[in-house]
Amino acid sequence: MTEKELREQLRDVYGDVPPQTHAAFQHALTAPLRAKGEQTMKKRIAALPVLAVVLVMLVGGAACAAVSQVMSWYYSNRATYLKELYPERYEAMMNHVLTDIPQQQSDDALVTVQVPEAVWLPEEQLLVLAVTAAPRDGDAVELHPLWNLDADGSYVSDFDDSATPEDSEDRGEHWLWTSKGHGPVRQMMADPDKSLVLIEASEINLGATENRNDRVYLSMDALDIEGGAVLFMLEGQLDEEAMSAYRVADGWEIPLTLFYTVHPYEDGMDDLALYHGTPGSVTLTLRVKE
Repeated sequence: MTEKELREQLRDVYGDVPPQTHAAFQHALTAPLRAKGEQTMKKRIAALPVLAVVLVMLVGGAACAAVSQVMSWYYSNRATYLKELYPERYEAMMNHVLTDIPQQQSDDALVTVQVPEAVWLPEEQLLVLAVTAAPRDGDAVELHPLWNLDADGSYVSDFDDSATPEDSEDRGEHWLWTSKGHGPVRQMMADPDKSLVLIEASEINLGATENRNDRVYLSMDALDIEGGAVLFMLEGQLDEEAMSAYRVADGWEIPLTLFYTVHPYEDGMDDLALYHGTPGSVTLTLRVKE
């Protein structure tokens, strides 16, 4: 099944689905292959079950105002499905937003990554992380989510040896999705004279381990926000037995590591270098009192 066919099927069921949804779906499907170090940036994807991913990712819009109450804004203005379909969960989440989270980012010369807000609902084993990223040198660097690059799935890379029909929507150049629209990368940048850096984040480890095999993949929504920053909203239900290890006398104390990857972009660069990127991490501890 091609990306175009998938989009048409989902539109029949759910209505218009933003390109970021499909990009995140591809990300979720290819996560196990990335963990094995295999090259996975292919255009065509298998027709696997998508309902769980789509329900999390069916949100509209491409940018938001930079706000202090990130989750309140996000679920009231972008991911409104939660408030409309699951009002009890929405209220529980809004009543349990954690701020002032102890955290430490790994050394990174390109970006500052933080987790300003989080939610842990033990009765549902639900973890939600709001993650912000900003360039350290905003005068020289423009930052966007990795999944804003070729969000429609029509880019055909050099290592894709499949035949490309003349009347297909395939293309041989990267396109970028921004508030200006979508098209060739430099045309869509706010300032094409800046260096472009792309970033992705959707994986965590619980506890002190950084073993790649222990990583948990969360559903992800990513968007540009004001000030040249990027917001990731990560959500997932964690294993109840595994989480019992972090129960303390007065609630929960959950140490975890958030992993991200930055991808400096250069015109004409090799796709293998672009998609592998440079890893970084943020270690933090969530303290939830009952």
